[in-house]
Amino acid sequence: MDITAKKITVSVHFDPTQTSPEDQFSFSVDGGTFQSTVMIPVHREVGLVFFDLQTVNSEISAEFPFDPIQWFSEMQPIPKPPNFLVDRLAAQEVVIVDFNNAEMTFDFAVSIVHQGNTFTSDEPTIINTPITGDS
Repeated sequence: MDITAKKITVSVHFDPTQTSPEDQFSFSVDGGTFQSTVMIPVHREVGLVFFDLQTVNSEISAEFPFDPIQWFSEMQPIPKPPNFLVDRLAAQEVVIVDFNNAEMTFDFAVSIVHQGNTFTSDEPTIINTPITGDS
């Protein structure tokens, strides 16, 4: 059985000059338009979702903490679902490995640290779609 992986790149812009998470964070999936929340579709058996953090309007770069993803169900925090692995690859890079074993939606928030303070985004979403031959 061949397992294929789809790489998805999510650019995360953090602007510390803004006051609300909706304005502090913006996301772009695979070079698309930046917006405050995004839906990240995973169509394959394994999805590799890379998060690339960029700080805007500050000379001091924000960083991902060692546990940068918080998972939610119905707006309540939950433990990491078992079909995901999360790895902080570098200060500005995180990868989520999504073993797409179900057609489910997973809500999560991204946390970063800037000048000793922790900031958390509104909830982006990963949508696992049925496994097909399509990418």
